[in-house]
Parts: sequence; C-alpha cells; structure tokens
Amino acid sequence: MNEEQKKEIEKFYDDFSKKVGEKVNSLEMACLKASPAAFNALHLKQKSISNEIWGLFVFCEKSLYFYVHAWESAMSMMFRQAVHASEPEEQLVNLSDFKNLCIKKLPKKWYDFLAGRNFKMYFEIEENADVIQKLLITTQHPYEEMYKKICEMGIKSGE
Repeated sequence: MNEEQKKEIEKFYDDFSKKVGEKVNSLEMACLKASPAAFNALHLKQKSISNEIWGLFVFCEKSLYFYVHAWESAMSMMFRQAVHASEPEEQLVNLSDFKNLCIKKLPKKWYDFLAGRNFKMYFEIEENADVIQKLLITTQHPYEEMYKKICEMGIKSGE
C-alpha cells in the first residue's frame, strides 16, 4: 500500500468517526445476500436487480455498522439515466442497535467444496413471532475470524 492509499484510508476513518461519533477500529468488505423483505428489516435499500448489497462492516469502539457507498457502474448509470431513476444513495446502518439481530453459522455440508459456497454465516432478524428474515454474509477474510469479531461487537450468536 502506497502513501496516497494510506492517507485515503485515514481520511475515511476520520470522516466516518465524525459521522457516527465513535472511533473506527477496522473495516471489512462484505456482501449481504437476501430477499427484499430481509433488506427492509435492516432498513437497507436494494438498488440493483441482484439480491446482493456490497458494503463495509465498520468496526468501531462500541458499535458495528454496515456502510454502503453511493456507487454505480457506468453501465448502471446509463440504464438509470435512461429511465430517469434516482441516483444511488449512501446507506449506513448501526447493526448494534438491532436487539432482534443474531449471527449464525451455516451448517457445513460434505459437498460444500463442490459448489464453492462463499456464504458460511448469516444474520437472522426476528421481525415478529412468525417472521424471521435471513441475510447471508460473505467477507474478504476467513468467516471464523469475522464471526468472532462480529460477536465481540455485541451481536448475539445463534449457536
């Protein structure tokens, strides 16, 4: 990593810390895959036709945030402009605020190596006694490490 990249990261940490009022400790690139109802349960807006949202887990002193940068590809921008849709918006959710949220590991199957399954853990959010939404999670670092780190931020473990 060169000096310019380090400065950009430091600037992001500073800007984010000012935005949420907490010091940023680390970041993790993450993808959440779910139904529109599950995204709604976490107050996330799904802007594309895929059932995934890419963003960052931002680990702060007391809270875990999911941050989605307002970004779109050139192709998406052309389609959006053609139909006069709104521009993508930045999204920020404090996951630590959800008392009905827990994290669970997907059960291992003997054939997982065949499918190349990246999703090995998921969030479960209970909307009411009858409705439980699930959001699959994949991260850039090994899931065991991230699972432990997410639990340390106060997110209940489903194990």
